[in-house]
Amino acid sequence: MSWDRPQRAAGIEIAELGRGLLVRQAEPPRVHQLNNTASIVLELCDGHHTVAEIAGALAGAFTLDAPPLDEAAACVAGLRRAGVLAGRAVGNPDALGLDAASPMVLLALVLPALREPAARWAALAGAVIALTATPFLPGGLPVLLALAGLAAVAFPGARGRSRPGAEGRA
Repeated sequence: MSWDRPQRAAGIEIAELGRGLLVRQAEPPRVHQLNNTASIVLELCDGHHTVAEIAGALAGAFTLDAPPLDEAAACVAGLRRAGVLAGRAVGNPDALGLDAASPMVLLALVLPALREPAARWAALAGAVIALTATPFLPGGLPVLLALAGLAAVAFPGARGRSRPGAEGRA
């Protein structure tokens, strides 16, 4: 978890209690009472410390034999869910791998083509087809079926067009 450097959310107020911290959020209006462990974690969530470093600080504060990495990560995740820490749109990029990279590369390749109205209609038709088919088909097939959006837009009037050389025939 060396990639994750959690940071406190903007707009929170922190007050010290006898055993922990009281955290107030303006939006949405909430109040959280943190125990000593969560208080140490929150104080170290300054955007500079990694979760592993926070776990090391917890080990030192409570004289533990090993840093409680899983517990520190769970505490950070809980503070994020509560809105006390700034969220992340993307989690660990190492864990996502090609599953996240492939759609992003495809999107980067397709975006310039979407300036054309026909391409936008093809993308929209493909998206509708894929979303409609997703509940009924196994994974991967709705994406392939979305290619039918290209055919629907590429050949919209194929039925009404005459073939070359067919003019004048009765």
